[in-house]
Amino acid sequence: MYYPLSEITPDLYTEGSEFIYKDSSAPYSGYYFSTSDGRFYTERTLLPTSKEIIKSSNAILPEPTSPEHTIPQPSEADYQAGYITRYVCKRVNSGIETMKEITKEEYNRIKRDPLYNNVEFKWVIVGNTLDDFSNPKIPIYGIIRINKITVNNLEPKMPGISQFFKNYAEFAKDP
Repeated sequence: MYYPLSEITPDLYTEGSEFIYKDSSAPYSGYYFSTSDGRFYTERTLLPTSKEIIKSSNAILPEPTSPEHTIPQPSEADYQAGYITRYVCKRVNSGIETMKEITKEEYNRIKRDPLYNNVEFKWVIVGNTLDDFSNPKIPIYGIIRINKITVNNLEPKMPGISQFFKNYAEFAKDP
């Protein structure tokens, strides 16, 4: 059995009623990891001693809830810092139509969920909106360019994110 690290969600934990060993049906409690194909194994990450576990039919699992789309509201402290942190998620194997901006709390709730890809990143909100090349030796890049570069760099991890964000000067204030 082999899974690349990109297909493993490590360091999950169960108290004991959620999983059973696949080969013996004995209850399992402790650390486990999940894989991108929906399987679960004992240990914090893939090891030679990892054994497959399956969801117990007795387990009472909460109904999964889809994250809610939210629009951040920068505070005065954010403007003093010059940036906000944005959180975006998208269902695995889905297009941009499932992409949502979410709260930090939602991000923390789903960041280990194998059904979602998610990213967090800094979004500049204070500075010149446009580039300033008045001194060619020291160009000053504007908010639009900086945020666009940031989002474009996230494209390999979150395909479609550069189409999701259209206003790279969103929330911008001049210094």
